[in-house]
Amino acid sequence: MQIRPRLCSLVLLLLAGFPLCAQQKLEESACLAKAGQPVGALAWSDDASFFATAWNNSVILWKAGSNEIAAVFSAHSAPIKSLRFSGDGKRLLSLGEDNMIVVRELDLPAGEIRVMGSSLAPLSDAVFADDSGSLILPRDSYSTALYYRLRYTNQFVSRLLHQSASPVLSLDISRDGSRLLVATKDGMVTLVQVKTGKIIATYPRSVISAIPPRFSPDGTAFVAAADSTSLVVTPVGGQGTLPLYDAAQPVNAAVFSPDSRQIAVAVKDGSVKVFSRYTGSV
Repeated sequence: MQIRPRLCSLVLLLLAGFPLCAQQKLEESACLAKAGQPVGALAWSDDASFFATAWNNSVILWKAGSNEIAAVFSAHSAPIKSLRFSGDGKRLLSLGEDNMIVVRELDLPAGEIRVMGSSLAPLSDAVFADDSGSLILPRDSYSTALYYRLRYTNQFVSRLLHQSASPVLSLDISRDGSRLLVATKDGMVTLVQVKTGKIIATYPRSVISAIPPRFSPDGTAFVAAADSTSLVVTPVGGQGTLPLYDAAQPVNAAVFSPDSRQIAVAVKDGSVKVFSRYTGSV
């Protein structure tokens, strides 16, 4: 699915908690999504076949080409704060405020794995390390670890990747799994090499915000909150930044499209808007 810079369609109406209705025809001037309250999390599959949104405790999986609802998942007992597709698009990860990670096998509707976090250290974020189902998540407030899933027991063993000087707020991983973005409470974003744990670069590009920094799929930039009304796109290893401003106030989530050309942003009025990564226009 190619989403053009001016394309902002798929209207969602909040009925009886979260039930949704979608327009069948895309309109250039509409918004990508609309609900009675802000979207909690967003994710786009790398092959552009699915788009996932979270309202309260439920995950809605959309067929990106037709805007039809493919599935609704309701495994969490608290609002969902992070959604991730695996690189091969076969798994969907959701992290809730109930401190539970749910990993779903999308080609096996009944197949899911639940991982509970420690009651002493609430999980701030989680990402797929690769297509095997291995995860990267904060082991405590300061250390980030790679968790390998054992094939026959579904148990995990871990390896320390990075030790932060400030509590970890969010994580993101490049499409090829080689680099990790670690955003911390001191406002820094650290780029870490996954294989060695070596720090590649640091960026003072994150404010304390519910919007976590996210990589572009091509790995050349990341988007992060600049203040309460704007985001900023920062090149990785390059020069210059691009602000994305919206008076409706970005909240909770911002993700790149699979082709890295657009950025979907959840805003305070319940909409999801699409911005051009290169011009900042809606």
